[in-house]
Amino acid sequence: MLRMFLVALTGLAAAISCQQEQNKPTNPETIRAKAIMDSVRALSDEDQREYWRSRARESSEQSKGQLNERRSRAAEEAIEDQFSAWDGSHRELVANVERRLNDPGSFEHLETKTMRGSNWPRTYIVRMEYTAKNTFGGRVRNYILAEISVQNGNIVQVIDEGKP
Repeated sequence: MLRMFLVALTGLAAAISCQQEQNKPTNPETIRAKAIMDSVRALSDEDQREYWRSRARESSEQSKGQLNERRSRAAEEAIEDQFSAWDGSHRELVANVERRLNDPGSFEHLETKTMRGSNWPRTYIVRMEYTAKNTFGGRVRNYILAEISVQNGNIVQVIDEGKP
């Protein structure tokens, strides 16, 4: 009789264990969240409040990061139209250089590179290399480095220019 009772008890324990295994979450995120919640419940009330405050700060910082990322993508889309699809030059910068040349018709664009500056996403930096004829008719290679407005493509300031 005792033996039958022990066998039945063992079977019941196995069935309960099996039932618990079936109800156990399998998603790693769910398991992680359950473990965190169990850990938080073990904290004192003051420690729990501090934990939730820190989570709120992290969430706020993450939201700010997402907002900055959206602004950055919007700025990148806005500047796309400021460049020539033909040779990749910045239209306003080319016009600025050509206005100052002795022979504006001799301008030839070589290369344009862009980078984010310290005022991103309001402005960005463009470095353009080009060749043009000097007063003696010889072709010279120059560059111009300028800060450009994202909003309208205007030159905010010429940072540097000269021979590369």
